[in-house]
Amino acid sequence: MIRNAFVFSLGATGMLVTIIGTLHTTPTYQSLLFLIGATLLLFNAIANQLKLFIAFEVVIVMSTILSFFPLLPNIVKGGIPLTLGILLILIYAIKRWLIAKNDILGCLSLLILAMGFATLNPWVYLVGGIAGLIYAYIEYQKDIHSALFWVILNGVFIISTSLSLIQVLQ
Repeated sequence: MIRNAFVFSLGATGMLVTIIGTLHTTPTYQSLLFLIGATLLLFNAIANQLKLFIAFEVVIVMSTILSFFPLLPNIVKGGIPLTLGILLILIYAIKRWLIAKNDILGCLSLLILAMGFATLNPWVYLVGGIAGLIYAYIEYQKDIHSALFWVILNGVFIISTSLSLIQVLQ
């Protein structure tokens, strides 16, 4: 029970730190919060053996680490997460870890998220967030309680991205 409480607290803390990062506007501080939050969520996903959520967090952690190197070309900052996402999906498919129909949506969401890092296009982030929200919600409905962290996070990402897009369109 203590292990479960500790793992849950890692996920809850990671979610809250990531949400604070989403709301913060200073790039370096935001990246640091994303790195801490994503790492805590990664530990939660590993402890609960949530394979696709592990892949999500690995891609996010890598993308965040790359953001600390402003001199890297954008093609590198985007290409590495996209390549990593594709490789993780291929490994998961080879190992036959993608067995549920919902896993296709999870893989699609992961690829869209990685494409968002590659293109820095808010519309891509929005579509990826919606797909991620649906995937996480389906997982939550299958009694994978930690998936609620990703439901909430994707909800916050969708709202913040939508607000940014509305400001740009006005």
